[in-house]
Amino acid sequence: MFKALLQKEACLILRDVYALLVLFLMPVVFVVIMSMSLQEVFSDKQATDAKNSSASASGGLKIFAVFDDKISQAWQNDFLNLESFDVLPIENSPQAIADARQATLSGERLALIQVPTDLVKKLKRGEPIQTPIQIDYSPVAPSYARSLLKAALMRKLVEKKIAVTFAAGSRSASRQQEVPELDIRKFLGPTVLSEDNLSYGTTQVTPTSVQQSVPAWLVFAMFFIVIPFSATLLVELNNGTLERLNTFPIAKQWILLGKLLPYMLINLLQTGLMFLTGVFLVPLLGGEALQLSSNAWLLLPVSLALSLTAISFALLIAVWVKTHEQASTVGGVSNLLMGAMGGVMVPVFVMPDAMQKLAAFSPMNWGLEAFLEILLRQGDFQSVWPYILQLLGLALVLFLAAYWRLQKRLTQPDH
Repeated sequence: MFKALLQKEACLILRDVYALLVLFLMPVVFVVIMSMSLQEVFSDKQATDAKNSSASASGGLKIFAVFDDKISQAWQNDFLNLESFDVLPIENSPQAIADARQATLSGERLALIQVPTDLVKKLKRGEPIQTPIQIDYSPVAPSYARSLLKAALMRKLVEKKIAVTFAAGSRSASRQQEVPELDIRKFLGPTVLSEDNLSYGTTQVTPTSVQQSVPAWLVFAMFFIVIPFSATLLVELNNGTLERLNTFPIAKQWILLGKLLPYMLINLLQTGLMFLTGVFLVPLLGGEALQLSSNAWLLLPVSLALSLTAISFALLIAVWVKTHEQASTVGGVSNLLMGAMGGVMVPVFVMPDAMQKLAAFSPMNWGLEAFLEILLRQGDFQSVWPYILQLLGLALVLFLAAYWRLQKRLTQPDH
């Protein structure tokens, strides 16, 4: 009986060619277009333009800063006043620095800078810098933000040294023109900035447009399973197929599972197709290839948990609405809202604080963060299981609500 249910569902799925095109063709087109369109944004080539527009438009890119205790408050305040950045000072203690590193790793802020006492002493004396500023980047920090931060720090150091070298009366000269890059190292010292990428593993990954686009649009596409799912379920509800099945000696749970499993297979095929697109198709078209981490196998449990949530959400909508048009409208609008709120269309790190907090309530954000945890932060199962647990918990709640509604609808057709 259960085998017959699976065969019936497969026939219904294959019959709807247009829905299958939406599920498979649409996300591939999105990945290609968005990866190619955003490639320059994530590259160093646009760092100069980003200086003038990107950070100011978002209200200041957020970073942490820690200073050695011997640095005066006046010098600290001067470093905190970095153009285009929202700098949050933290206590110079091992625990505070460890917490800041973890927050930076999770994407709460784009970088952590540490300003040593020796650097300030050298600047005050007009001597070459020997101990650099340490910059630890978040895995999600794009190249333009990194270039912007380096440029802001270098400008600050040049201004400070010019002010010391030519006395307070010549301070305005530091802002008249930028010192050419070839002279900066001779002017400041051979080692001014030291950079590292934070990650859970030993491999350091710099984010690219394709690493943002593939998981983002995959999550978005998986939730659009609501369109074909609601179509087949509403047909069966409206023509009495499910009512007749309900008279057979089979539990409703098996009827629902018979509908879930084929669509889970579709979601897994979507996952494979999207990652293959990022790895092979995008570089063939001139873009950057998607780099998979050593823990790429974790993409499977994350995809399964995300698929269960998406299908349970589609099931809940299908059993509450009366027509396919209603399901398409409710499902489409809900997906757009969850996508916009969850970081699919706009990366979370460029959102204001209020929107970043709101993003944490979107299941699309849970799935996206789990994928980024694997692809960018080199995370292991311990770092992604909270997202998997959130997705499975929501899937269970949605499934139970849909089961209750379906049972009521079959026993009380008017409701």
